[in-house]
This record gives sequence, structure tokens and C-alpha cells, in this order.
Amino acid sequence: MTGKQELDLDVAESARISSEASLGSGIKIGPRVMIGPNVVIGENTVIEADVEIIGKTFIGDRNHIGRGVLLGYPPQHTGYQNESTQLVIGRDNYFGPGVTVHRGTKDTGETRIGSGNYLSAFVHVAHDCQLGDGISIGNNTQVAGHVEIGSEAEIGNQVGIHQFVRIGRASILSSSSKVIKDLPPFFKAEGHPAKLSGLGKCPREELKLIMAKAYEYICYSGLNISQSVEKIKNEFEAVEITELTAFIESSSRGICR
Repeated sequence: MTGKQELDLDVAESARISSEASLGSGIKIGPRVMIGPNVVIGENTVIEADVEIIGKTFIGDRNHIGRGVLLGYPPQHTGYQNESTQLVIGRDNYFGPGVTVHRGTKDTGETRIGSGNYLSAFVHVAHDCQLGDGISIGNNTQVAGHVEIGSEAEIGNQVGIHQFVRIGRASILSSSSKVIKDLPPFFKAEGHPAKLSGLGKCPREELKLIMAKAYEYICYSGLNISQSVEKIKNEFEAVEITELTAFIESSSRGICR
């Protein structure tokens, strides 16, 4: 490794860093870390011991990468033929011990994680997933391929999320849930399989009242989904209601209710 003094890097002697990797200033790298070529890491990032970062992986500033994390490994997908895909990570994320995040397949070309997320110990994020900002994911949660998770979602411990499922913005998933259908924004789900069980995060008190009524129409009115959505659209006006109904109408898997 060259240029450590110029970049103000703190690198353990046992770390192995490719000369083709690009590192920002102020990075701390622990023992036995391995960083391959084509990796880009932003400033003031902390990388604990035994981390491996390989492939075409881009990591923003001020991330904290816990012990034993694996980033940028090839997708666990039988159709993957060593295509040039990537992992893109924003800034200010926390990756707990043992977290694994894989690159995308040729289907989308990348796995993407936004900024300000908290991934607890042993979370797995598979190929082609798209995560927004400010998401928290509990210990041992497994996120299958092509999953989309909206910003500010809160996901508990030991949750299993089926491939191609969408988790809406500001939603809540209780621990030990099995998720096989889409979870709309601002709603909460739990169970095995997960079903709607209440409201998620609502940024305003008046929105809670509106979403509570929308939840009642969807779950307890006896109407089908299309009828419920139409009734919600006709009765309420809010940006979040538009987001909710658009999410439901665009769902190909159906929602968990």
C-alpha cells in the first residue's frame, strides 16, 4: 500500500489492500482486512478486523463496517456468468458483524444501499436489492434477491424476505416474520406469513387518522383490493395517500393482508 501518510490512513500491518483500490483520507482499517481491486472507499470510513471487500464495490464516506463483514461478493445465483456487476453503498451506514452484501446480476447490474442505514449482525442482502435511506434491519434478517426496501423502513430480527418483494417507505416488519408479498408504505406487518397488523411510521398526527381509515378499508371493510384503493383515493387527499395507492396498484405479487 502506498500513500498512507499522504491520505492519513490508519492501516493494520496484516491488512491486504490492492494497489488498484481507491481509498479516501481518514480511513481506519483493522487486522486481516482484504480489499481487492476495483474497490472505492470514501473518507473517514472505519473497517474492523477480518472484513473482505471485493469486486466492483463503491462505498461512500463515514461508513462503519463491522468485524467479518463481506461486501461485493458475486451473487449466489446459478445464472450468474461472471458479468461485470457492482455494489453501490452510500454514506453514514453501519454494517454489524458478519453482514454480507452481494453484487447484482446482469438483470439490474447492481445492488444498491443508500445512506444512513443500520444493518445489525449477520444480516444478508442478496443480489440486485435496492435499499433506500434511514432503514434499520435487525439481527439475522435475510433479504433475498431483487428485494426493494423503502427509506425509513424498520425491520426486526430474524425476518425472512422473499425474492422480488417490495417493502414500502416508513413501514414496520415485526421480528421473526416471513414476508412473501409486498408491504405497503406506512403500514405494519407481522406473522408467518406476514399480514398487515396496524400502522407503521406516520410523520404527522393527522396522517395517522387518515392511514388508520385506509387500513380499515383494506383489511376489514369486506372490499377487495381494487375497491378499497378506489375508496381511499376518493375520500382522502395527501401525498402519502397517493404514494400508498400507487404502491398497491403497482404490486405484481399482491400485498400482505
